[in-house]
Amino acid sequence: TMYCSRRGFNCGFQFTCCCMEPEVDFPRGGAGVLTALEIRDVKHQAKHDVLFKEEGEKGTTPNRPQAKEKGSSKPATPKRVVLHEFPSLKKLTVGTLLLCAVRDVRDFTLQVSLPFNIPATVHVTDISDRFKNFAQQEAESAVNEGDDTSITKLPSLDQLFHPGMLLPCSVTSIQGKHVSVSIDPAVVNANVTATSVKQGMVLSAWILSTEDHGYIVSFGLSSSKTGFLLNKNAQKFVKAYNGGKPLKAGQVIPCLILPGANSRSVPVTINPEEVQTALVSSSDHLLTINDIVPGLLVNATLKEITDHGLVFTIFGIFEAHTSIRHLPNSDYSTNGFIVKKKYKARVLWVDRTTVNIGLTLLPDIVKGIPQLPNMEIGDIIEEAVVVHVESSNALMLDLGDGTRGYSPISMVCEDRISKFSKQFAAGTSHPCRVVQFNYIDSAVVVSLQKSILERPFMTYGDITVGQLVSGTVLLHEPYGMLVQLTDYIRGLCPALHLADCRLKHPGKKLKVGKSVECRVLNVDAARKRLLLTHKKSLVESSFPLLTAYEDAQPGGMHHGVVTAVKEFGCLVKFFNNIQGIVRKSELSSQFIPDPNSAFTVGQVVHCKVLECDPTNEKLSLTLKMDVELEDSSEGGILPGQITDAMVTAVLPEGLSLRLLPSHQVAFLPLAHLSDHMEVCPFLLDIHREKLEFATTDAPYMLSDVMTVCPKLPSRPVLVTRKRSLLQLVDDVEDFTLITFSDLQPGMILNGFIKKCLPYGCFVEFVNNLVALAPNKYLKDEFVSDGSTVYKEGQTVRGKVMELDRDKQRFLVTLRCSDLQISKQSSSFSDWSKSLFTQFECYLAEREAVLENIANFKEKLFPGYHTEGTVVELKADEQLMILDLGNDLTGSAYCSNVEAYSEGDKVNCCIMEARQDGLVAVSISPQLVEEAIKLNEKKKKSVRGSGKTPKRRSLQLAELQSGNTVMVHVELVTSHYIMGTCTLLSGHVITYGLFDTGQMKIFPANMKFIKPGASVRATVYSPATLIGGEKIGPPVVMVSSAKDGGSFSVSHDFLNIKAGDIIDVIVKNIQSLQLDVRAGIMRGRVHITQILDNPLKIPADNPLSKYNSGDVVKARVILLRDNLITGLASKSGASTQLLELSVKPSVMASKGTTDFGYLLNPELTVGSSVDGFIKMVTRTHLVVSLTPSLTGEVPIFLLSTDPEVLASPSLYHNAGQAIHCTVVKTDGRLPILSLIGSCQQPLVGDVVIGQVKKIVPNEYLLICFSAGLLGRVDLTDISDEYNDDPLSSVKTYSIVKCCVVGVADGRTDLSLRESRLGDDSEIRDPEITCFSDLKMGQTVRGYIKSKTDVGFFVRLGRHVTGRVKIGNITDKYVKDFKSLYSVGSLVAAKVIDLQELEQKIELSLRKSDVNSKRKTARQKRKRRSTSDVVKKKRKTEELPEAEEEGDASVDVESVCSSSESSVEEDDEITIRPQHPRLATRVGFNWDTSETAPASGDSSDESEPMEEDIESSTKKKTKRQKRADRLAEEERLFRTEQALLDVNHAPQGPEDFDRLLMNSPNDSLLWTHYMAFYIHTTEIDKARAIGQRALQMISFREEKERLNIWVALLNLENLYGTQEAVLKMFDEALRQNEPIDVFFKLVTIYQNSEKYELSEQLYQTMTKKFKEVARVWTQYGLFLMKQGRPDAARRVLEKSLKAVPIKQHVDVIVKFSQYEFQHGDVERGRTMLESVLRNYPKRVDVWSVYIDLLIKHEDYEHVRELFERAIHLKLSSKRMKFFFKRYLTFEEQYGNEATVLAVKEKALAYVKSVT
Repeated sequence: TMYCSRRGFNCGFQFTCCCMEPEVDFPRGGAGVLTALEIRDVKHQAKHDVLFKEEGEKGTTPNRPQAKEKGSSKPATPKRVVLHEFPSLKKLTVGTLLLCAVRDVRDFTLQVSLPFNIPATVHVTDISDRFKNFAQQEAESAVNEGDDTSITKLPSLDQLFHPGMLLPCSVTSIQGKHVSVSIDPAVVNANVTATSVKQGMVLSAWILSTEDHGYIVSFGLSSSKTGFLLNKNAQKFVKAYNGGKPLKAGQVIPCLILPGANSRSVPVTINPEEVQTALVSSSDHLLTINDIVPGLLVNATLKEITDHGLVFTIFGIFEAHTSIRHLPNSDYSTNGFIVKKKYKARVLWVDRTTVNIGLTLLPDIVKGIPQLPNMEIGDIIEEAVVVHVESSNALMLDLGDGTRGYSPISMVCEDRISKFSKQFAAGTSHPCRVVQFNYIDSAVVVSLQKSILERPFMTYGDITVGQLVSGTVLLHEPYGMLVQLTDYIRGLCPALHLADCRLKHPGKKLKVGKSVECRVLNVDAARKRLLLTHKKSLVESSFPLLTAYEDAQPGGMHHGVVTAVKEFGCLVKFFNNIQGIVRKSELSSQFIPDPNSAFTVGQVVHCKVLECDPTNEKLSLTLKMDVELEDSSEGGILPGQITDAMVTAVLPEGLSLRLLPSHQVAFLPLAHLSDHMEVCPFLLDIHREKLEFATTDAPYMLSDVMTVCPKLPSRPVLVTRKRSLLQLVDDVEDFTLITFSDLQPGMILNGFIKKCLPYGCFVEFVNNLVALAPNKYLKDEFVSDGSTVYKEGQTVRGKVMELDRDKQRFLVTLRCSDLQISKQSSSFSDWSKSLFTQFECYLAEREAVLENIANFKEKLFPGYHTEGTVVELKADEQLMILDLGNDLTGSAYCSNVEAYSEGDKVNCCIMEARQDGLVAVSISPQLVEEAIKLNEKKKKSVRGSGKTPKRRSLQLAELQSGNTVMVHVELVTSHYIMGTCTLLSGHVITYGLFDTGQMKIFPANMKFIKPGASVRATVYSPATLIGGEKIGPPVVMVSSAKDGGSFSVSHDFLNIKAGDIIDVIVKNIQSLQLDVRAGIMRGRVHITQILDNPLKIPADNPLSKYNSGDVVKARVILLRDNLITGLASKSGASTQLLELSVKPSVMASKGTTDFGYLLNPELTVGSSVDGFIKMVTRTHLVVSLTPSLTGEVPIFLLSTDPEVLASPSLYHNAGQAIHCTVVKTDGRLPILSLIGSCQQPLVGDVVIGQVKKIVPNEYLLICFSAGLLGRVDLTDISDEYNDDPLSSVKTYSIVKCCVVGVADGRTDLSLRESRLGDDSEIRDPEITCFSDLKMGQTVRGYIKSKTDVGFFVRLGRHVTGRVKIGNITDKYVKDFKSLYSVGSLVAAKVIDLQELEQKIELSLRKSDVNSKRKTARQKRKRRSTSDVVKKKRKTEELPEAEEEGDASVDVESVCSSSESSVEEDDEITIRPQHPRLATRVGFNWDTSETAPASGDSSDESEPMEEDIESSTKKKTKRQKRADRLAEEERLFRTEQALLDVNHAPQGPEDFDRLLMNSPNDSLLWTHYMAFYIHTTEIDKARAIGQRALQMISFREEKERLNIWVALLNLENLYGTQEAVLKMFDEALRQNEPIDVFFKLVTIYQNSEKYELSEQLYQTMTKKFKEVARVWTQYGLFLMKQGRPDAARRVLEKSLKAVPIKQHVDVIVKFSQYEFQHGDVERGRTMLESVLRNYPKRVDVWSVYIDLLIKHEDYEHVRELFERAIHLKLSSKRMKFFFKRYLTFEEQYGNEATVLAVKEKALAYVKSVT
């Protein structure tokens, strides 16, 4: 399909040309007949024919000549009609490609100019795929995490683009006058194919990635074809347009294709000179319209000149058009152009749907460098000459100096016109104003409108801060209102500045289109941002506008806006981002404790400047306008002075006061109303009520107000009413203030908690002394956070521990152990007095609070009777909740909650009424009885006198100070207790205080005290004040001092002693005892103390006849001390437990108080005792003989009946009475027997025993008789050996065995059937000694051990034979140890017996063991002695290297057993025997090998048989002595090997021996596990790990953690993932979770399980999100995996999770990772950012320097050192930098640089000194 475009006409007629057949690259038969030029001519001729054919069909006769015009002799020519249309806003279509020029760069958009003055916008997502993906990810992250500012992290566009930059683009959307285009190469090059990319083309591309030597660029093609840009080909572009910075990923660049374009990755260059001058002159590879893109520089042949421009031909195929606007002539004419002449032109637009191509001949655009005019927007040109007029379109003007001007018709007149008048004819002059620049048309857009000429500003730079501007409301957003000031200027009025008050619906009041007047807050001309305010008070402000810090003069008055309200005051912002602070003391003449209650963000305030520091941009303000500053020198009050004060206001935080007589403003905080913080809120309510009744004439006054610290600039005078601080002045004559110089270690001061922080509490004392109490000094127990122990404002006593007089700092301790005062100390009485005074003050304050409560009545007085209804029972807390009426709720301690039910009426005695409305009562019968008597006396007194009686004293006459009393605890509070004191004349309610040394702290060693306990105390005061009278409950002092004092926990007031018969109530019936109670005392009756002869009673259990609630008479036989639950072990406190008996014989005894025979009777072997079964286990019965004595019956001493022994629980149960015989008493527990006495077993006796332990491959350990232990060897288990002899025996099983040996405390047992009387056939005879063996005998045994010299085979319990290496197999095997494992059953033949040395040589070779090999054996014996000896010598002389060398292994012999029937060759090759090696531990079988070889050859050639015979001859004395010495030497070496700590364990025995000495050594346990892993016994390795966890002490946390790690490694390597997770869960429960997580993730990484590692890291970031190490390790993991983008996202998330103080450390860590595994430049940027914010972080400087040195960037290192040595740091830190600088230059510099550093250091020293 073709479009006819001839002579300027575009007929639009489509036709199919027969000549346009598809061309073939290689036609059959050779090349075509026509050339390419001839083919093109044919095509044009076809177009011409068809065109005229169409014209003929429309009615024109072809043969008739055309009519001629009248008067014309020439033939008529057709009228010149140009059907070609140039781009315009109305005719522009989506998909059109154009060349655009960047006009303005904004944050997220590019403003570009299209040809013919069409404005357009490029969004950030239309730049490249990388920008689009990155923006989407950031947007999704912002939505998910609620971060609205995360989109600003996109690369700044102003670093990638600059005004005037030429880029090809594609139209993506047209909405009215708004055109959006895309410069994405994927869109621009959408129709370009990979085969079209040829050398010389210029294509748009974007940076795909950065490599070591360049960049990979993407053309956006559908194929995977990319380009590679070398660094050298990008240097000029980077320097010219990128500010010297490397290209960034996603950046769009124009690329010139270099030679080699046919490869998959084509080479490109972006050298501006080469790209701008690249001329596409050949049409060989440009055959379609798709290959033409805007920006190409082409040679165009002029074809035709038209009224509106020129028509060119490019590439000989396509027609292109040029508008007169894009001609180089200044008069916009076509003069000077010659048809068929070639001109250089640049493609301006391409419309592929209509085959419409546009060119430009403007010199600047052709050169590719648009020139900026020497003008500014807003300039006024007085005389601009009209050069050309486009009817109904625009004016072309000459602005002077050859500058083209362009004014559209809409900017010519104020009124809208459709056609220009003669006033604007060519040649006329007019004034105009520059509106904008159109780079692509090389013209300046101007306006001739009068309103534009008179406009005060045209750009953001023309606007000044504080200027009044007018505009119209454009739209409303949540963040503010957009105001349109001009066509090109918009301003934002933030939501805070819409009005003086907050507008809930601003769109209703400020509607879109409404004209508004605003004042400019701030202008950023570079970023084109304008902030406005619409607040009326600021727009119409009559005060000077504060726009610079230099303008702020002290005393100046200005309007400002509150931008933040903090605890310390308010932040106020003025114009031009000028900000100042108004401290709390300057907010008002009246003190405002909480600025949030008086000020709001956005409030306009009238400020006065106090001081200003323009250099540091610090501005101090005040809101006090009418009150002059107070003069502290006149009438000032010193700290510690007590005065009166007038209450001016009651605030939620405290009282605002005026001190008299100075009338200074003071503040009494809520916590300083009293020493007791629980009553402070109620006291504040009382002060509020009293202030309401105050008047001007009678103000509300407070007395006894003491100043704590003087007035500071940030706060008023701080005063207090704490009694503990007032006592410092009242009790001391000539009181003087304590200053810091007066402090001494050990001094005790009264103060209060100022602030609680995670690492400790700050304590403030009088005279503004502030100390730190670290967590370790807060409490005797461990404290992780001080706020959990103390509250701000709480009264405390502190002891000075450390002083730093240089820094004026000191540490104090608040621990009770440090503050306790011994009772012998002289200051103890002062402390007791202070404690009692504070407590009385507390009672008085609480009484005052209670009097304000409406339902407070006389009946709430302590000791009075009341009645309540049970509403709730809490059995676990032993608490009863009561309804006392009048909206009062009572709580009482109840030890027998189950005896009550809800709704019961209960008589109570009032203990204490609290300020929160809760009343503590007691239901003790004694107290209730006393309370009822008191009420009756009160009623009689009322009836007798008719008057209200006074409160009756609760004290008793005999109660005096110093008396020691017993107090039964009824109530426990936070710092005191209440109980009852029982005396001869009755019971009295008592307060109990503790002499802990600290105020209102319950002693740690008395946490056990609960309601129901009894304590001994000393009376301090017989009565307390109530209503001004000494009629309140007495106060006793419970000592908790270290020296003991008088504290102890004792029995009840009944004075029970041993021998007393008392009534007890059965509370609970257990299997072996009755739990009873006698009053408040607890006790028990043991089952052994019920009957004298329990076996005569048929009942199974003697306790079955008792029921709960029974009252039983019993005799006290012992008062036992039991530790109370919850008591700290170091206190040693105990309480009394009654041990009772109801035996008839005991009850009948008289005058006896010693009942020790009932508890600890004397037991003798053979005696009989009665007892009760306590427990039945698999191994024994536990028998209770007395309440304190327990015995044990082994299972094999229960009965002789096998059925009873097999199931003991079926025949015996707990509580059953049994008759026993004592068989052993010298053990931990007495050993008892139910089958009579046990005799010492003799050899041959058959006994019954129980398997206690099975040692694999070794023996059985059996317990028998009276607790004796015997051993059964593997060879004694059965008469016929099998591969696993121990499998037939189970632990704890009952077996019958025979005693076969008793010697040296060891008993040997046998389970052989022949030993037990069975006459069955004996397959493997018992070998008990050396004489049981004969030469040539074939025997079976078990491998005992494996050494370097061979195997040792167990033949009997005391008989062991050796198998040398050469006698193991018939063929040589290198790894002979792998043939058999320890415990394997083998058949061996005795080949040598040495009777004197008791040595046995065995052979496992098949040829020796099997009878079929006897002939071979005989053949070997018949060989000549010389041959045998020679072979033996050769074998012995073989070097060790040959033994260890590679040798062929007979796999068949290794895999087969000793009884295999595999046939071998008749010819047997004798393997040379290995030389005998002396073992490190054990016997030295061949002593001759240890001595040097001696003797002549005749001795060496003697036969082997003669050697054996000679060895049997009688030895001489010398030989015997030598043998004895050799034996001693062998034993010595053996002992030394066992003592050697470096002796590597070889088997389980060695490991067990070492673990007995070091059971907590995790390394030894792990080696033990590794031993079994190497033998592939994984289950045994697991068992060793579990055993290690049981053996290692729980205090050795690190050692236990090592075992858990070993188990996790084991499961990870040899188990399943489920097993790993199960082990992981167990480890988490017993270790610090975070340590276990890190260990497991390390295991996963080492085993390359990266997916599991990442999953675990994600779990850790959620579980331990505040731990910085988790995030840094996660980031390092991702970096090592080659995922830097993911690691950077982890960094962003970590900064939101970890504490702020750790942000710097986290950023520094990630920057190090960037240097090591990521982008070095990014890491450098991160560190630079940290140093800008924290320039004094020496550690960051050091890390940065080390990283640069490692990367050999020495120039940057020197720059860093230069910056560091010019910082204002301490001398110590500066010395560090100079020292490092000098070391660096000495290593990497030269003499000159070293000398320069020394000179700088010297200059610094001089400047300091």
